[in-house]
Amino acid sequence: INSNTMEELIKELKEEIINKCKELKIENNVIFVEPTKDVYKYYSAFDTLLFPSLFEGLSIVLVETQCASLKCLVSDVISDQSIFTPLITKISLSDENKWINEALQTELNNKIDVSNYYFNSSFSIDKLVLILQEIYSR
Repeated sequence: INSNTMEELIKELKEEIINKCKELKIENNVIFVEPTKDVYKYYSAFDTLLFPSLFEGLSIVLVETQCASLKCLVSDVISDQSIFTPLITKISLSDENKWINEALQTELNNKIDVSNYYFNSSFSIDKLVLILQEIYSR
């Protein structure tokens, strides 16, 4: 997919979501945030992140949200490389009912301490230093 096609797809999907919100009369309860470099500031306001990605490699968003102790419902195309806590639930994009049921089961402000998961993951600075030392010592 070239960048023009991707931009068109994103625009179409956003319009579809906006129209669905209007149809359901929930548009006043939904916030559409334009692209920002400060997305991490929003994580503490969320109870659950819905991440129905169509194409995804290593997802920095999921790494950040797990560090923020945020429950995430993600599509089953997400690489396991991005997952290091029990906060991630993978769901098939075709299983609409499971997305709905899992989203509704979110407990408000039920944050867990993820520090041990993080420090034992390949994303911790200590682990990255060891990996770099091994690479440079070759």
